Amino acid sequence: MLNRSNEDLGNILNFLTKIQNFRRNMYINYNPSWAFINPLRDIPTGLFYALAEMDKKGSRTKGKNIIGAMAKTYLPAMRSLYRYYREKPIREGNEIDQYTQEFHDDGAQTGLMLVRDQAEQLRILKSKLKKGYTRDSIRSLLKFVEDFNTTMENSVRLSSYIEARK
Repeated sequence: MLNRSNEDLGNILNFLTKIQNFRRNMYINYNPSWAFINPLRDIPTGLFYALAEMDKKGSRTKGKNIIGAMAKTYLPAMRSLYRYYREKPIREGNEIDQYTQEFHDDGAQTGLMLVRDQAEQLRILKSKLKKGYTRDSIRSLLKFVEDFNTTMENSVRLSSYIEARK
């Protein structure tokens, strides 16, 4: 009886997860306007955190005002992130590209449900085996929008990371 209850609860949670994933994808990942709205929230938040970190005892930035440096790094960070999400190679000698790789290696990626369970991985693999040209085109467009949105969401975070690391 307990096994049956756990199985039923698991099925309900899997169904609710699918609804949440669909909602998140439509609201954030595949919504082109998100890339323009999100920075309006993230940039001021990043700047306020940098100000707070500057005055904090034991600060990682050691009392330095990194806001100007963050502003200069923001656009190059955006370009580097976009290249990273589009799986372009790291440009040799490009410090920002190297920081972008380290930013992700350090686990700084944002987003919900980044880890896929085994069943979802299998479903994705099966789906890739059945793909057609139209489906590929649509997925390519959605990937472009998702990469653009993720770039916009993480640019100020990468800029902060770079300046704090320096």
